[in-house]
Amino acid sequence: MTFVILTGGIDLSAGSILAASAVAAMLCSTIGGWGWLGIPAALGVGLGFGVINGSLISLLRLPPFIVTLGSLTAVRGIARLMGHDTTIFNPQLSFAFIGNGTVFGVPWLVIIALAVVGISWFVLRRTVLGFALQGVHAADKQLKSIGITVGSLGNPYFVTIVKGAEAKARQINPNAKITAVSADYDLNRQFTQIDNFISAHVDMILLNASDPKAIEPAVR
Repeated sequence: MTFVILTGGIDLSAGSILAASAVAAMLCSTIGGWGWLGIPAALGVGLGFGVINGSLISLLRLPPFIVTLGSLTAVRGIARLMGHDTTIFNPQLSFAFIGNGTVFGVPWLVIIALAVVGISWFVLRRTVLGFALQGVHAADKQLKSIGITVGSLGNPYFVTIVKGAEAKARQINPNAKITAVSADYDLNRQFTQIDNFISAHVDMILLNASDPKAIEPAVR
C-alpha cells in the first residue's frame, strides 16, 4: 500500500485479494505431498489480481478508486467460489510454521515484516523505480523555482546543460526562477549551495556532483 499511496492511488481490494490468495493456498495445501505449493499459489493469485488492477489503471487510465472498488466485490466472490462457500481447514498444513513458528524466539511474521520494510526502503531510496515513485507528482506541482549546481560554469558542457534546463523550465512556466551556480569542483562549496537551495525552498534541484560518492549525504 505504501507504493500505491506514493503514486496517488488507492487499493480497496487488498483484503479481498488476500482472501482469494489464502483460499488458493489452502486448496493447494490439501494436495498430497505437494502442500508446499500453497505458498507460490497464494503469491501467484495475489500477483495475478494485482496485474489486472494495475493494467486497468495504467493502460486504460481508469480511476484507481473505481477499479479497486469493483475488484473488491468481484475478487471476494471469486474467493467464495474457489472455496465452494465453505471453510477450508487443513490440520496438517505444511507451511504452518510461517504463522506459528519462531527463529531464536522471534516469530516468523515479525521477520517477514522486517524483511518487507527493509526491501521497501531499499527500493524507495536506492533504485530508479523508487525515485520515480517519489517524484511521480512532480509534474503536477507548479514549477516556480529551480536551483542548479554544476562542476564549473566555465565548462561548455555544463553551460549547455544549464541552458537546456532553463529552456525546459521556461516551457513549463515562463516565469520560473532559475538559479545556476558553479561549484568549481569544490565539494564543500557544493554542499553549501545545496543547503542554500533547500533553505530557499526551491521546487527542484538539478545537481552535477563534484564527487558522486561524497555528495551522497546531502541528497538523501
